[in-house]
Amino acid sequence: MTPLLTAPYQPDPYPLYAQLRAAHPSGLHHDADLRLWIASSAAAVEALLQHPALRVRPSAEPVPHTVAGTTSGAVFGGLMRQNEGPAHRAGKAWATTFLQRDWPVDAAAQRVVREGASPRAADLNLLLFEAPVRVLWALLHDGDEAGTLPHDVRALIASWSPTADGPTRERGSEAAARLLTRCDGDANRVGLFTQTCEATAGLMGAVLVALQREPGLRAQWLADPTLDEPLALEAARHDAPVQNTRRFAAEDGEIQGQDVKAGDAILVLLASANRDPAANPEPDRFDLQRTAPRCFTWGVGGHACPGAALSRHIAMALLRAWHDDDAIGITAATRQWHHRPSPNGRLAQFGTAT
Repeated sequence: MTPLLTAPYQPDPYPLYAQLRAAHPSGLHHDADLRLWIASSAAAVEALLQHPALRVRPSAEPVPHTVAGTTSGAVFGGLMRQNEGPAHRAGKAWATTFLQRDWPVDAAAQRVVREGASPRAADLNLLLFEAPVRVLWALLHDGDEAGTLPHDVRALIASWSPTADGPTRERGSEAAARLLTRCDGDANRVGLFTQTCEATAGLMGAVLVALQREPGLRAQWLADPTLDEPLALEAARHDAPVQNTRRFAAEDGEIQGQDVKAGDAILVLLASANRDPAANPEPDRFDLQRTAPRCFTWGVGGHACPGAALSRHIAMALLRAWHDDDAIGITAATRQWHHRPSPNGRLAQFGTAT
């Protein structure tokens, strides 16, 4: 497979991104082999994410053809982040208001850990995905057990993969039906959980890796709770849990000096933009004191993630609770890591790769 497509789960994808930025000063070039435009610089990524002619889905395929006509596909098609125009604006306004409440995240995380979402009681690699979902459920439904919700969320996400087989897609639709029942038939409420699952797992993994790689960082962070937000932001900038996203041209036009045709696909390298020296001086250095860091991990413009701050809060609250619960255990358990194969997520898993 082309190195660029496997970059999100390689040990160090950043030299490749630097090579792309150096080879293509405009930040946007066409890869004939991949049949994709590639956006690699911070300037190009920012411009593309805000360009009015670009969409999050191909015009001819608003829902992946593999799940079209299924309950799983119905949820996908109802998500604000997969739509444009009025559907996106209405969903974004609701989500922004809803997610930016003053949620008791720390208390919810501590409760979820006490109830069993602790690395002492369960597999860490599973908890990275399921614990954030449990915390979000606890915030939204105080006193109501999450039960199989995390499993259903993961089954739904798996069904959307272009490589999912028939049984995986069927399990995803069954899970989608249960999730819609739990969420009053609202796809965007389901979407809160699907977004929280992998994105927060990736962020928690990035922080755990940084705590191992950076000398003295763990002790510094544990001694100072005000470092939660700077640590989450710098971990997400330095080793982005979402490495790339895609955009699709809805019409012919010139973008970053290039002639792009309707239907063309663009691979937007968020992680490369984060490491662009034009956006962040000395970008390869991990620095909690970075002044006005620019982080593209959660997007910019109309499709920027409205739950970014809540995701960071959930991630850091869980990590603190895990350290309080079993500091020596979590340190030892995260000394070795690899990244799960994924087309866009950088999902750290701990222990020896199998």
